[in-house]
Amino acid sequence: MHLLGSYYVSQPAFAHMREAGYGRLVMTTSAAGLYGNFGQVNYSAAKLGLVGMAKSVAQEGAKYGIKSNAIAPVALSRMTEGLMSGAMAKAFLPEAIAPVVAYLAHEDCALTGEVLSAYGGHVGRCLCR
Repeated sequence: MHLLGSYYVSQPAFAHMREAGYGRLVMTTSAAGLYGNFGQVNYSAAKLGLVGMAKSVAQEGAKYGIKSNAIAPVALSRMTEGLMSGAMAKAFLPEAIAPVVAYLAHEDCALTGEVLSAYGGHVGRCLCR
């Protein structure tokens, strides 16, 4: 689901964006994909695959005005709710990630082929080459 789900949505979207001469794709990866995580080999592999897909789409889309990036969020979710509590949990609400995704999807965003990490009010560029 993590890799193929994004592929099956992105492929037809790319065709429409190519015709329009404009588009923005934002893939969601994770720290498990970027750095690995014990017990999550399949999840980690799929999430790193999304980085490769985002970077390849960025290259293929450049001549059509299509930009593609990935975000690696750390946020309170069903998957992480038992790991954070109190003030820490409040700092990692998904609402802190949404503005970064909105920026990457915005027409004024010049970034393409990038991976941004976002968590607790911080945003950083991941060096994935």
